[in-house]
Amino acid sequence: MWGISYIGFLVHIGIVANERSLHIKIIKCYTVCMKKVIHIILKVVLAVILIMPVLGTVGIFPPPTPDLYNTTQAYDFIMALTNAKYVMWIMSGVFALSFILMLAKKMALVALLILPITINIVAFHLFLDGGLFTAGAMMGNLLLLLNIYFLWQNRDRYKALV
Repeated sequence: MWGISYIGFLVHIGIVANERSLHIKIIKCYTVCMKKVIHIILKVVLAVILIMPVLGTVGIFPPPTPDLYNTTQAYDFIMALTNAKYVMWIMSGVFALSFILMLAKKMALVALLILPITINIVAFHLFLDGGLFTAGAMMGNLLLLLNIYFLWQNRDRYKALV
């Protein structure tokens, strides 16, 4: 009716320079939105991983059994940590604090706080439990990847520490 399309109208009033720039803006908007969605999904996955050891320490999950580990060394090590209790309670306390900090939107601190525990989990599976590609190591590997992602996302905040 008006003889002008919607894109032509946007070009005419100066919102976009031409049809190509409108497509570029749409693609940029889509990319930003997808990055935000992926970031939120990764935060949810990290939150679930952080809360699981806390639930295990307070007794909601059953205690570890030998069939969960590939070697007797790994099982004996986990049982020593479980029987000593204080290591599991400290780890659970760090994870619970990290979970609370996640809710308070302090991801830079969360990534730094869980890094030593993440490294120990991965090292345990690498050296005692038969390698990084066993079924039991997958959660630790995922935690390491999430930790690296959130450290990278917050790298600008760590410049003051160096």
